[in-house]
Amino acid sequence: MSMETKAFEVIVSVTGNIRNEKVAIAEGVRYLTSGSDDLAETGDPFEIHAYDGDEGLDWGIGVHFVVSIEDDEHLKIFMDDMTDMKLVESVEHLPYVATV
Repeated sequence: MSMETKAFEVIVSVTGNIRNEKVAIAEGVRYLTSGSDDLAETGDPFEIHAYDGDEGLDWGIGVHFVVSIEDDEHLKIFMDDMTDMKLVESVEHLPYVATV
């Protein structure tokens, strides 16, 4: 079965006494990859945004990535995995055109 590459934006909440943007980004990406085998194995981030909140202690980390998806059932499982993660604020499918 052939895999299809799909793109997503996931915004994950990073809270605590984190004042450094790079540390917040690392924590957000670590959280996402630890909660999704698909993202850990085939995910490829291509854009990251950091949004700081209250006095720079709470962050929203927007991670744009592509991941390989087998079929509609696999896509449903992947989306369910993402939305079941308690620190994930939103998941959005992005338009994606593969370039060679």
